[in-house]
Amino acid sequence: MGNFRESKITFLWMIPITKKERDIAISEGSEKLISKLNILGTEVFSLNRPEVY
Repeated sequence: MGNFRESKITFLWMIPITKKERDIAISEGSEKLISKLNILGTEVFSLNRPEVY
């Protein structure tokens, strides 16, 4: 993937995340959030999925 406005485009750009999940990505790194989201499987793409902490 490439860059957008000096920000690296990652997997997280393709899925909806909540503000709390975004805060995890900022404070603990996107890899940490991605590992939590992987548990949801394909449900990760649903707007009605449970929030991860």
